[in-house]
Amino acid sequence: MGQYFTSLRLSINEVFNAIKDQQWVRPSKPIQYNLTLPRAEEYCSFHDRKRHKTIHCSSPQWYLEELVHQRFLKEYILAPGASFG
Repeated sequence: MGQYFTSLRLSINEVFNAIKDQQWVRPSKPIQYNLTLPRAEEYCSFHDRKRHKTIHCSSPQWYLEELVHQRFLKEYILAPGASFG
């Protein structure tokens, strides 16, 4: 059975950037990189590091889902039947 995430009114990147300075947002865990990989110019705002784009990172999606279940992101949840964007 697949994992289903709560539908949000904004993109994952937009929601994370809107909430990242809130006191209830915890810093991400450091990640290890294979430094031989290209893409040093790509940046992940969730990890606050280069090497990949936030949009390609699954960590913020899992973290935002955790915050949804903790009821921190009520204003970002897409109402049933509403469309994204």
